[in-house]
Amino acid sequence: MANLASRPLDQGDMFPEIKVHRLGGGSLLLPEFLAKDYGVILILRGQW
Repeated sequence: MANLASRPLDQGDMFPEIKVHRLGGGSLLLPEFLAKDYGVILILRGQW
């Protein structure tokens, strides 16, 4: 798994592999999840 805090992505960099937990349960693996179709991933950072 990539260290996301290491540095921002530059043009031409590969997107790091990230496992994202879904609110409704389960998880998805990026960028594999978006390999076949277009999509939008919205990540909200915060506390409720």
